[in-house]
Amino acid sequence: SDASAARVQSDIVSEVHLPSVTDIASWRDRLYGFPLPGPRTYYCSQASGGRLSHFAHASTYHAVDLDCPPGTPVLAVADGIVREVRDAEDASGIDIRNFFRWNSISVLHVDGSLADYVHIAAGSASALGMCAGVGVQRGQMLC
Repeated sequence: SDASAARVQSDIVSEVHLPSVTDIASWRDRLYGFPLPGPRTYYCSQASGGRLSHFAHASTYHAVDLDCPPGTPVLAVADGIVREVRDAEDASGIDIRNFFRWNSISVLHVDGSLADYVHIAAGSASALGMCAGVGVQRGQMLC
């Protein structure tokens, strides 16, 4: 066989567009913060598409679970409006009866994306005055 007759495809491109300073400045408005305070290390116990519970429904596929000590403040990752607060549940443990019993706060971001902060402490969001319609800023404590 003659190697000169082989067809080769490559993903190498001849030029790469580097963003200008103004491009980088506009990206800053679209970057998300981290939902837990730092500096410290947090363990990701389940990432996007996780096989424990994130595969069960399309709405949970991109969920990320971060382990942190109880009472750790949860921070808004972007500016937005609180859409819903559910923080009256006291169920715990992995049991099918608890599958839809969780505490959460949902924030609709100014870019149209939605963040659901789930498994928050009972009463923690309400204690900070969080309720539907409240505006939040990136980095603000939600619960």
